[in-house]
Amino acid sequence: MKNMEHRDNCFDIIRLFAAITVIISHQYSLSGLSEPIFLGMSTYGGVAVIVFFAISGFLITKSCMRSQGFISYISKRARRIFPALLPCAIFMYLVLGVYLRWGDLSSYINISILKNIISVVTIQGAPPHSGIFDGFIHPYSLNDSLWTLPLEFLCYLLLGVVFFLFKNALKAMLISFVVLFIISIYLLFNKTSIVFFGVVLQALPVRALSFLTGAVMALTISYWNDKKIKKYIFMISFFILLSVAYKNEINVLGYILLSIITIVVGCSFKDQIISGRFDYSYGIYIYSFPVQQFIINKLQFEFYFGMFVSIIVSIFFGFLSWHFVESKFLKVNKSYVKKHDVLGQST
Repeated sequence: MKNMEHRDNCFDIIRLFAAITVIISHQYSLSGLSEPIFLGMSTYGGVAVIVFFAISGFLITKSCMRSQGFISYISKRARRIFPALLPCAIFMYLVLGVYLRWGDLSSYINISILKNIISVVTIQGAPPHSGIFDGFIHPYSLNDSLWTLPLEFLCYLLLGVVFFLFKNALKAMLISFVVLFIISIYLLFNKTSIVFFGVVLQALPVRALSFLTGAVMALTISYWNDKKIKKYIFMISFFILLSVAYKNEINVLGYILLSIITIVVGCSFKDQIISGRFDYSYGIYIYSFPVQQFIINKLQFEFYFGMFVSIIVSIFFGFLSWHFVESKFLKVNKSYVKKHDVLGQST
């Protein structure tokens, strides 16, 4: 059995593929069509979100293990998520909004502009009476994709509290997992909805299950990171997933099983393509929705060609976001960690 370094996996490629899957899935809904459903559980975009949460749980737990404390840990997470959102919000609200409503700049550039941009970042939808997407097939939100970010950040907080508050992090994580599993089953049969800042809170437990599945696998990697064991885990998880397909159970078990499969596959292959040099998946994810809105409703390409153009343009924005914003703040993260380690050693 061997431990695995961050680069000895293919999670960067999986995340890139998941981000593109979200675009493909959204091409249907933003065109007024029903999105394809995976095994009766979720749309393919929803499956991609499960993949994102599972990988985040796995990799961020490893990052948490290297952090000096809760503040250090959570500051790294904040610098990873929030800096890229500001230029994205400006793009959505000013660039795209002004272009679509070019004749009425005063409704966009005024004293309430900061409040309106904040409303974009907090996914409350388009500012009242903005009319940015008037006449669009899906006119209700500037960026529906952002609904997952508050849920993911709540998972970061849960992980940090559990990891730094309890001496036995694995035991505490497993208890949290069981609690969330029970809550998820309860919500499966109780369809009430509580919406907070545009986010349906009932969506958290099952996504948190995916996140904690990745976290538990990170903490137990020395027990299962063997070629033969991974093969058995993959086969068992895959066949159980097929056995609950199109049944009600998949709406809870599917999140766990897909997360296990994702982590096992990610840890079974070494990335020779991206290999940590870049990660465009986050930028693609936060920009693709407004990009698709514009391409589908304004350019009105044929369905599959429009999908292809949306993927290419979203990758371009992911490229810009990574190289001009995200990577800069990641360098700050690395510098902070190195400085913190040196100070810790000197004391």
